[in-house]
Amino acid sequence: MSPTPTPHDTEAWLTAHGWSATRDIGARADELIAARVQNAEKQGESLVPFAAAAYFLRSFGELTLPLDEDIDLLLTPAYGWNGDAAEIAELAGLLGEPLFPVGFETGENGQLLVSTRGRFFYLHESGCYYLGESALEALGQRLGGGQMRGAREFYV
Repeated sequence: MSPTPTPHDTEAWLTAHGWSATRDIGARADELIAARVQNAEKQGESLVPFAAAAYFLRSFGELTLPLDEDIDLLLTPAYGWNGDAAEIAELAGLLGEPLFPVGFETGENGQLLVSTRGRFFYLHESGCYYLGESALEALGQRLGGGQMRGAREFYV
């Protein structure tokens, strides 16, 4: 696949791994969100869910998307690391809008985050990055594995 897959290529990849335009995991998305909120509270932080996160998880939640032989993108808020809620809150403050985790990249241990405006960011030990204005753009960016823009460009 090219470093910048087309929207058509991204949709085909998603479809091949269980997604469809009508996919809706319903109440399971609410359960995933509630579990992540509880995890953040155990870390002493508050993650407040919002419509963009719920919408994304209803449509894409619990998909496993292979990025290469050793790395998958798990579309669930369930994974992270101890202290990640504080890092998410810090990035949200810098961006001036709430964020919620909606995915985790194995191997890289990066988190896919969505904002209240529906923008997507990637939190990684090497920094924070912007992925796009839509789920399709963000997922296509991870599929292509190309250069990511630094999230600093979006700080308020």
